[in-house]
Amino acid sequence: MLRNLGVLDQRFPNHRNECRAFESADPLRPARAALERALPWSSEPSVLIVGNQRSCAAIAEERARHLRQHGERVVLLLRERDVFHLKAADGTSPQSVHLRLGREADIADAAELLTRLHAKRVDIVEPNPLLELIDLMRALNLPLNFWLVGGNLGEAAVSLPDGTPLLVPSEAAKAFAKARWPKRNIVPQHWPTRSLDLPLLSGSRKSLVIVPSAPSPASLRVMRSLADCLQRREPSRSIVIAGTTYDDDRLMSYPNVFITGAIAAGELGDVLAPHDPGWLLTDFEEPIFGHPLIETVKQALRPVAYRDWSGGSPKPRKGDLALPANVDEAGLVDAVVDWVEQS
Repeated sequence: MLRNLGVLDQRFPNHRNECRAFESADPLRPARAALERALPWSSEPSVLIVGNQRSCAAIAEERARHLRQHGERVVLLLRERDVFHLKAADGTSPQSVHLRLGREADIADAAELLTRLHAKRVDIVEPNPLLELIDLMRALNLPLNFWLVGGNLGEAAVSLPDGTPLLVPSEAAKAFAKARWPKRNIVPQHWPTRSLDLPLLSGSRKSLVIVPSAPSPASLRVMRSLADCLQRREPSRSIVIAGTTYDDDRLMSYPNVFITGAIAAGELGDVLAPHDPGWLLTDFEEPIFGHPLIETVKQALRPVAYRDWSGGSPKPRKGDLALPANVDEAGLVDAVVDWVEQS
């Protein structure tokens, strides 16, 4: 694959940039949006989920999956800078309509769109939602539920009265929130977690599986350091990265690294089965709660390493490596490699 990409880059040097530009521009979206606006939308009451396209789309989609299992209609509002992408979770309209709030005309149009969605409540899973959207939803008398899915609370949630519930999806999130904001009313509403079925280990060539939450420069540095360290100390041990990274090409140049590409939580078991996963590392970047990949990996019947954002509550399982939340990159790498060697 690396060789072929090099050939393509040599023969068609602008191809990758042209593809990215076309995907980003999406020139047919306005036509699709115009058709959707002209079509009737469902009159069924819906739950709106406000998230961020870059940082928490997977969490928003996981929350949508839970609600749909209980028969609720869900519409996602995923923000990218100052634009919200409207996406009905069941595949009906809207799918291509955008919502903006920059001008008075935009706000009036947004109010009309939100009214067409027949919203009965709003789940906010973005740590820093756009305040203009929150103000508009309050003006429309929509009930707002603020969820803690990251390490910070945005201005909209911080300014809430202390008695206003802050919802958390897990016990770890509850412990983290209680330590950070002891006066807040923390209300757990545990999200169901998928199981991760892995076959019995078939040999001694077990691999270390890394499951990052999202591509980032920080996670790339950790994975490169792990690849270097493991290659020196355990040259026969391979690393499998389940997902995409900030620089797949660079990581795939390591002889002991394999990258699966984008993966959903429900696919993890089938994708990892051929690689004899002996250890799993996840949740090592920054506090994040309710992420489907992370929560699924933590249930695996294999040793799992992770940063412990909860301060030891709940207690780690036997064989797991709960790393201190403040461990630096070098300390994390050394601890994980020692853990693999000693297991």
